[in-house]
Amino acid sequence: MPPLVKREDSIRRMGEIENQRTFATMRQSQAQRHLERMARIEQDNPVFCTLTGDGSSIHVPPGGFVTVTHSIPKWDRQLCLLIDITARSSEASPDEVEFTPQKIDGSLYSDKAHTPIQPGLTLP
Repeated sequence: MPPLVKREDSIRRMGEIENQRTFATMRQSQAQRHLERMARIEQDNPVFCTLTGDGSSIHVPPGGFVTVTHSIPKWDRQLCLLIDITARSSEASPDEVEFTPQKIDGSLYSDKAHTPIQPGLTLP
């Protein structure tokens, strides 16, 4: 397993943000690569909001792209990456879903922004 990398300069600038992520079944090295990608995206483009929708909108998966139109941030069909979806308790607010979209302007990241975690294989 690759060593844990704490981004000390980012923590000093933005503070330490702890959260939980849900992944499909995968190897630990795959999950680590996903987390590294998410950390780069969130650190480089930290514009998030929370929106509430009805139950018919739950079909949009985390990691999917959506367009958001809303008057408060003055967004008109703003491209967003859906970071998280949470179904609210049916007792407290039936058929409501909370979404966390991230505003996307341009490319999400560069392939040159990271290095390989494991060395390349040499075939005989």
